[in-house]
Amino acid sequence: MIKKVTSCFIPLWIFSTSLVAQSTQLVIRGFSEGFYRPSTGKMVAVIDSVNLPLICDTVIIGLIDSATHQSVFCAYSLITTDGYGSCTIPSFLNGHYFFVSIKFKNTFHLLSANTIKLNGLPLAVDLTNTQNTCCNFDTTNGVVKAYSGDLNDDGTIDVTDFLIMDNDFQQNATGYLITDLTGNQVVDSFDFTLFNNNLNANRNDDFVGTCNPLLIDIVEPELFPVIVYPNPCKDYFIVSLDQKYGNIRCTLYDALGNICSSTIFEDTTSFRINSSQLHSGIYTIWISTENKRTIQGRVIVTGN
Repeated sequence: MIKKVTSCFIPLWIFSTSLVAQSTQLVIRGFSEGFYRPSTGKMVAVIDSVNLPLICDTVIIGLIDSATHQSVFCAYSLITTDGYGSCTIPSFLNGHYFFVSIKFKNTFHLLSANTIKLNGLPLAVDLTNTQNTCCNFDTTNGVVKAYSGDLNDDGTIDVTDFLIMDNDFQQNATGYLITDLTGNQVVDSFDFTLFNNNLNANRNDDFVGTCNPLLIDIVEPELFPVIVYPNPCKDYFIVSLDQKYGNIRCTLYDALGNICSSTIFEDTTSFRINSSQLHSGIYTIWISTENKRTIQGRVIVTGN
Protein backbone atom coordinates (compact mmCIF):
# COMPACT_ATOMS: atom_id res chain seq x y z
CA MET A 1 0.00 0.00 0.00
CA ILE A 2 1.29 3.48 -0.85
CA LYS A 3 1.63 5.73 2.17
CA LYS A 4 0.42 9.24 1.36
CA VAL A 5 2.30 11.99 3.17
CA THR A 6 -0.09 14.91 3.02
CA SER A 7 2.42 17.39 4.43
CA CYS A 8 4.80 16.77 1.54
CA PHE A 9 4.61 18.33 -1.89
CA ILE A 10 6.08 17.72 -5.31
CA PRO A 11 7.49 20.78 -7.06
CA LEU A 12 6.26 20.99 -10.63
CA TRP A 13 8.07 23.23 -13.06
CA ILE A 14 5.73 24.22 -15.89
CA PHE A 15 7.37 25.41 -19.08
CA SER A 16 4.27 26.19 -21.17
CA THR A 17 0.94 27.92 -20.71
CA SER A 18 -0.89 26.16 -23.53
CA LEU A 19 -4.10 24.41 -22.51
CA VAL A 20 -4.45 22.38 -25.72
CA ALA A 21 -4.80 18.65 -24.97
CA GLN A 22 -1.51 16.97 -25.73
CA SER A 23 0.85 14.34 -24.41
CA THR A 24 2.76 15.14 -21.24
CA GLN A 25 6.54 15.27 -21.13
CA LEU A 26 7.59 14.00 -17.71
CA VAL A 27 11.12 14.47 -16.40
CA ILE A 28 11.93 12.47 -13.29
CA ARG A 29 15.04 12.30 -11.13
CA GLY A 30 16.11 9.37 -8.98
CA PHE A 31 19.21 7.65 -7.58
CA SER A 32 20.11 4.02 -7.01
CA GLU A 33 21.78 3.25 -3.68
CA GLY A 34 24.62 1.21 -5.19
CA PHE A 35 25.31 3.41 -8.20
CA TYR A 36 25.43 6.72 -6.28
CA ARG A 37 28.84 8.18 -5.39
CA PRO A 38 28.73 10.74 -2.55
CA SER A 39 32.10 12.16 -3.63
CA THR A 40 30.64 13.39 -6.93
CA GLY A 41 26.94 13.65 -6.11
CA LYS A 42 26.26 11.54 -9.20
CA MET A 43 25.87 7.92 -10.22
CA VAL A 44 28.38 5.95 -12.23
CA ALA A 45 28.04 5.03 -15.91
CA VAL A 46 26.85 1.44 -15.52
CA ILE A 47 26.10 0.36 -19.09
CA ASP A 48 29.27 1.46 -20.87
CA SER A 49 31.52 4.02 -19.19
CA VAL A 50 33.59 4.43 -22.37
CA ASN A 51 30.95 4.86 -25.07
CA LEU A 52 28.13 6.15 -22.83
CA PRO A 53 29.95 8.10 -20.07
CA LEU A 54 26.93 10.27 -19.17
CA ILE A 55 24.38 7.42 -19.05
CA CYS A 56 23.95 5.50 -15.81
CA ASP A 57 21.46 2.75 -16.65
CA THR A 58 17.95 2.01 -17.82
CA VAL A 59 14.99 2.52 -15.48
CA ILE A 60 11.23 2.05 -15.46
CA ILE A 61 9.17 5.20 -14.96
CA GLY A 62 5.66 4.38 -13.80
CA LEU A 63 2.33 6.01 -13.05
CA ILE A 64 0.26 4.53 -10.22
CA ASP A 65 -3.46 5.21 -10.02
CA SER A 66 -4.25 7.26 -6.92
CA ALA A 67 -7.50 5.37 -6.24
CA THR A 68 -6.56 1.73 -6.90
CA HIS A 69 -2.79 1.93 -6.29
CA GLN A 70 -2.28 -0.15 -9.43
CA SER A 71 0.31 0.55 -12.12
CA VAL A 72 -1.51 1.92 -15.19
CA PHE A 73 1.40 3.10 -17.30
CA CYS A 74 5.14 2.68 -17.53
CA ALA A 75 7.94 3.44 -19.93
CA TYR A 76 11.58 2.48 -20.11
CA SER A 77 14.04 5.34 -20.00
CA LEU A 78 17.78 5.81 -19.98
CA ILE A 79 18.82 7.71 -16.88
CA THR A 80 21.81 10.02 -16.76
CA THR A 81 24.55 9.93 -14.16
CA ASP A 82 22.87 13.07 -12.75
CA GLY A 83 19.77 10.93 -12.19
CA TYR A 84 17.51 12.39 -14.89
CA GLY A 85 15.16 10.28 -17.02
CA SER A 86 12.11 11.17 -19.08
CA CYS A 87 9.08 9.75 -20.84
CA THR A 88 6.09 10.83 -22.91
CA ILE A 89 2.67 10.17 -21.38
CA PRO A 90 -0.29 9.93 -23.82
CA SER A 91 -2.89 12.68 -23.74
CA PHE A 92 -5.84 10.41 -22.89
CA LEU A 93 -4.47 10.21 -19.34
CA ASN A 94 -4.87 13.98 -18.93
CA GLY A 95 -7.10 15.09 -16.09
CA HIS A 96 -6.22 12.16 -13.83
CA TYR A 97 -4.09 12.04 -10.69
CA PHE A 98 -1.17 9.63 -10.35
CA PHE A 99 1.64 8.75 -8.03
CA VAL A 100 4.97 8.57 -9.84
CA SER A 101 7.56 5.80 -9.44
CA ILE A 102 11.02 5.07 -10.71
CA LYS A 103 12.74 1.68 -10.53
CA PHE A 104 16.27 0.59 -11.31
CA LYS A 105 17.03 -2.97 -12.40
CA ASN A 106 17.93 -4.30 -8.93
CA THR A 107 16.23 -1.89 -6.52
CA PHE A 108 12.98 -1.15 -4.79
CA HIS A 109 10.68 1.52 -6.24
CA LEU A 110 11.09 5.17 -5.39
CA LEU A 111 7.59 6.60 -4.92
CA SER A 112 6.31 10.16 -4.93
CA ALA A 113 4.78 11.35 -1.67
CA ASN A 114 1.80 12.96 -3.40
CA THR A 115 0.08 12.74 -6.75
CA ILE A 116 0.57 14.76 -9.90
CA LYS A 117 -2.25 15.78 -12.24
CA LEU A 118 -1.60 15.37 -15.95
CA ASN A 119 -2.75 18.23 -18.16
CA GLY A 120 -0.43 18.12 -21.18
CA LEU A 121 2.05 20.60 -19.73
CA PRO A 122 5.64 19.50 -19.03
CA LEU A 123 6.20 18.25 -15.49
CA ALA A 124 9.28 17.45 -13.40
CA VAL A 125 9.48 15.36 -10.23
CA ASP A 126 12.63 15.08 -8.12
CA LEU A 127 12.68 11.83 -6.13
CA THR A 128 16.15 12.46 -4.70
CA ASN A 129 14.60 14.86 -2.18
CA THR A 130 13.04 13.53 1.04
CA GLN A 131 10.10 15.95 0.94
CA ASN A 132 9.00 14.57 -2.43
CA THR A 133 9.38 10.87 -1.69
CA CYS A 134 7.58 8.45 0.59
CA CYS A 135 8.16 4.93 1.91
CA ASN A 136 11.35 2.87 1.78
CA PHE A 137 14.54 4.67 0.75
CA ASP A 138 18.13 5.28 1.90
CA THR A 139 19.40 8.73 2.94
CA THR A 140 22.82 7.73 4.29
CA ASN A 141 24.58 10.41 2.25
CA GLY A 142 21.91 13.08 2.48
CA VAL A 143 19.89 12.34 -0.65
CA VAL A 144 17.18 9.78 -1.34
CA LYS A 145 18.34 6.56 -3.00
CA ALA A 146 16.44 3.36 -3.82
CA TYR A 147 17.54 0.34 -1.79
CA SER A 148 19.53 -2.17 -3.85
CA GLY A 149 19.41 -5.96 -3.81
CA ASP A 150 15.94 -7.02 -4.99
CA LEU A 151 17.40 -9.07 -7.82
CA ASN A 152 14.24 -10.97 -8.82
CA ASP A 153 11.89 -7.97 -8.48
CA ASP A 154 9.52 -9.63 -6.00
CA GLY A 155 9.51 -6.71 -3.55
CA THR A 156 11.76 -8.23 -0.88
CA ILE A 157 15.48 -8.80 -0.42
CA ASP A 158 15.54 -12.42 0.69
CA VAL A 159 17.19 -15.82 0.36
CA THR A 160 16.21 -16.13 -3.30
CA ASP A 161 18.13 -12.96 -4.07
CA PHE A 162 20.99 -14.24 -1.92
CA LEU A 163 21.37 -17.36 -4.05
CA ILE A 164 21.59 -15.25 -7.21
CA MET A 165 24.11 -12.89 -5.61
CA ASP A 166 26.22 -15.65 -4.09
CA ASN A 167 26.44 -17.55 -7.37
CA ASP A 168 27.81 -14.55 -9.28
CA PHE A 169 30.07 -13.57 -6.39
CA GLN A 170 31.63 -17.04 -6.19
CA GLN A 171 32.27 -16.99 -9.93
CA ASN A 172 33.75 -13.47 -9.87
CA ALA A 173 31.22 -12.61 -12.58
CA THR A 174 31.79 -9.50 -14.66
CA GLY A 175 29.76 -7.35 -17.03
CA TYR A 176 26.36 -5.68 -17.10
CA LEU A 177 24.69 -7.81 -14.40
CA ILE A 178 21.80 -7.35 -11.98
CA THR A 179 24.13 -8.52 -9.19
CA ASP A 180 26.59 -5.69 -9.86
CA LEU A 181 24.99 -3.38 -7.31
CA THR A 182 27.76 -0.78 -7.44
CA GLY A 183 28.00 -0.52 -11.21
CA ASN A 184 31.71 -1.27 -11.54
CA GLN A 185 31.23 -4.20 -13.97
CA VAL A 186 32.29 -6.86 -11.45
CA VAL A 187 30.43 -8.69 -8.67
CA ASP A 188 32.75 -8.23 -5.70
CA SER A 189 32.82 -7.76 -1.92
CA PHE A 190 31.42 -4.22 -2.21
CA ASP A 191 28.28 -5.59 -3.86
CA PHE A 192 28.03 -8.41 -1.34
CA THR A 193 28.39 -6.09 1.66
CA LEU A 194 25.72 -3.72 0.35
CA PHE A 195 23.42 -6.64 -0.38
CA ASN A 196 23.89 -8.22 3.07
CA ASN A 197 23.18 -4.94 4.85
CA ASN A 198 19.77 -4.73 3.15
CA LEU A 199 19.11 -8.46 3.53
CA ASN A 200 19.72 -8.33 7.29
CA ALA A 201 17.48 -5.27 7.63
CA ASN A 202 14.46 -7.23 6.29
CA ARG A 203 13.42 -4.39 4.03
CA ASN A 204 10.40 -4.53 1.72
CA ASP A 205 9.33 -2.58 -1.34
CA ASP A 206 6.27 -0.40 -0.75
CA PHE A 207 4.97 -1.02 -4.24
CA VAL A 208 5.25 -4.12 -6.41
CA GLY A 209 3.52 -3.64 -9.76
CA THR A 210 3.52 -5.08 -13.26
CA CYS A 211 4.94 -2.83 -15.96
CA ASN A 212 2.60 -2.27 -18.92
CA PRO A 213 4.47 -0.23 -21.53
CA LEU A 214 2.18 2.30 -23.24
CA LEU A 215 -0.87 0.71 -21.57
CA ILE A 216 -0.60 -2.44 -23.72
CA ASP A 217 -2.31 -5.40 -22.07
CA ILE A 218 0.66 -7.63 -21.30
CA VAL A 219 0.39 -11.22 -20.08
CA GLU A 220 2.61 -11.89 -17.07
CA PRO A 221 5.92 -13.26 -18.38
CA GLU A 222 6.58 -16.96 -17.88
CA LEU A 223 9.91 -18.30 -16.70
CA PHE A 224 11.47 -20.05 -19.67
CA PRO A 225 14.77 -19.38 -21.46
CA VAL A 226 15.23 -16.50 -23.87
CA ILE A 227 18.73 -15.80 -25.16
CA VAL A 228 19.66 -12.56 -26.91
CA TYR A 229 23.07 -12.41 -28.61
CA PRO A 230 25.38 -10.75 -29.35
CA ASN A 231 24.57 -8.43 -26.46
CA PRO A 232 25.76 -5.68 -26.65
CA CYS A 233 25.30 -5.60 -30.43
CA LYS A 234 25.79 -3.21 -33.33
CA ASP A 235 24.29 -4.27 -36.67
CA TYR A 236 22.01 -7.10 -35.57
CA PHE A 237 21.05 -9.41 -32.72
CA ILE A 238 19.51 -12.87 -32.56
CA VAL A 239 16.71 -13.97 -30.25
CA SER A 240 16.72 -17.68 -29.36
CA LEU A 241 13.64 -19.28 -27.75
CA ASP A 242 13.34 -22.48 -25.72
CA GLN A 243 11.32 -24.27 -28.44
CA LYS A 244 9.65 -23.73 -31.83
CA TYR A 245 6.67 -21.37 -31.89
CA GLY A 246 4.34 -20.14 -34.59
CA ASN A 247 3.06 -16.61 -35.13
CA ILE A 248 5.78 -14.93 -33.06
CA ARG A 249 5.57 -11.16 -32.87
CA CYS A 250 8.72 -9.36 -31.77
CA THR A 251 8.31 -5.69 -30.81
CA LEU A 252 11.26 -3.49 -29.99
CA TYR A 253 10.87 -0.44 -27.72
CA ASP A 254 13.37 2.34 -27.15
CA ALA A 255 14.10 3.88 -23.74
CA LEU A 256 11.12 6.25 -24.02
CA GLY A 257 8.66 3.46 -24.78
CA ASN A 258 8.43 4.22 -28.50
CA ILE A 259 8.03 1.27 -30.88
CA CYS A 260 11.11 0.92 -33.11
CA SER A 261 10.01 -2.21 -34.96
CA SER A 262 7.38 -4.94 -34.86
CA THR A 263 7.91 -8.12 -36.87
CA ILE A 264 6.12 -11.48 -37.15
CA PHE A 265 8.05 -14.76 -37.50
CA GLU A 266 6.58 -18.22 -38.23
CA ASP A 267 7.55 -21.67 -36.92
CA THR A 268 11.02 -20.97 -35.63
CA THR A 269 13.17 -21.26 -32.54
CA SER A 270 15.27 -18.18 -33.31
CA PHE A 271 15.19 -15.07 -35.43
CA ARG A 272 17.41 -12.13 -36.35
CA ILE A 273 16.61 -8.44 -35.82
CA ASN A 274 18.40 -5.66 -37.73
CA SER A 275 19.74 -3.00 -35.34
CA SER A 276 22.05 -1.14 -37.74
CA GLN A 277 19.71 1.88 -37.91
CA LEU A 278 19.19 2.18 -34.15
CA HIS A 279 20.90 4.76 -31.97
CA SER A 280 23.15 3.57 -29.15
CA GLY A 281 21.17 2.71 -26.03
CA ILE A 282 19.13 0.04 -24.26
CA TYR A 283 16.11 -1.44 -26.03
CA THR A 284 13.35 -3.63 -24.61
CA ILE A 285 12.10 -6.68 -26.50
CA TRP A 286 8.55 -8.02 -26.09
CA ILE A 287 7.85 -11.37 -27.76
CA SER A 288 4.27 -12.65 -28.03
CA THR A 289 3.88 -16.27 -29.09
CA GLU A 290 0.92 -18.11 -30.60
CA ASN A 291 -0.45 -19.16 -27.20
CA LYS A 292 -0.37 -15.58 -25.91
CA ARG A 293 2.65 -16.06 -23.69
CA THR A 294 4.78 -12.93 -23.54
CA ILE A 295 8.52 -12.83 -23.03
CA GLN A 296 10.60 -9.79 -22.15
CA GLY A 297 14.28 -9.20 -22.84
CA ARG A 298 16.69 -6.34 -23.31
CA VAL A 299 19.47 -5.62 -25.74
CA ILE A 300 22.18 -2.96 -25.68
CA VAL A 301 23.00 -1.34 -29.02
CA THR A 302 26.40 0.36 -29.28
CA GLY A 303 28.40 2.21 -31.87
CA ASN A 304 25.54 3.47 -34.12
